[in-house]
Amino acid sequence: MTKWIVAAAMVLATAFATTPRPAPTPPAEEIATGTCSYTCSTNGKTYINRTQCLASCAGQCTAEVC
Repeated sequence: MTKWIVAAAMVLATAFATTPRPAPTPPAEEIATGTCSYTCSTNGKTYINRTQCLASCAGQCTAEVC
């Protein structure tokens, strides 16, 4: 009986030790909080946050006022 418990513990320990962990996500370049306005380089429109600018812009979003 003790052999089975030890064997099961070893199998579980091996399973947990070899389980791949997801890579940490890199921090966002900037957090769109609504305090900055961004201008799109392709259409020239100004957006109230970076998220809206990136969603509507095919070019670069440049921070204008922070």
